[in-house]
Amino acid sequence: MIIDVRDIKRHTGSKKSYSFNEGIDVSENEESKELAVSVGVELTNTGKSILIKGFLKAKPELQCSRCLGTFAYDMESPFQEEFFSSDADAPVSNKIMDPSELDVFFYQGNLIDLKEVCRQIYFVSIPLTVICSGDCKGLCSNCGVDLNKESCLC
Repeated sequence: MIIDVRDIKRHTGSKKSYSFNEGIDVSENEESKELAVSVGVELTNTGKSILIKGFLKAKPELQCSRCLGTFAYDMESPFQEEFFSSDADAPVSNKIMDPSELDVFFYQGNLIDLKEVCRQIYFVSIPLTVICSGDCKGLCSNCGVDLNKESCLC
């Protein structure tokens, strides 16, 4: 998901759109795990940065918080990120940055790589608790049987 921004850097206000269908690394531990994602973005040259607005779509396998079964979760997450040039010839500001401005990305040369942005968007977009369906009955609190599949004898 590498974008060449050479053309867009030439004129303030320039815009360009891109779309990607690629895999991103969503490993949380030693085991490598890749997830197919669809990403659509629009880049805008703001004069001081490249503003990227877009969305990430994916269908990860998650575990239901009620019944502990796995299911495909439909994820579509909009995002907006700002990329600043880290090149030596980029304009430098004497302004002390506000803490809210520290959550930014940098690029070098004419290339912006969106993989890390997409990886972060993926992780912050997963809800803390997910339910496989609105009518999930969960597990029996006494015997632990999945009440969606069978009745317990408790």
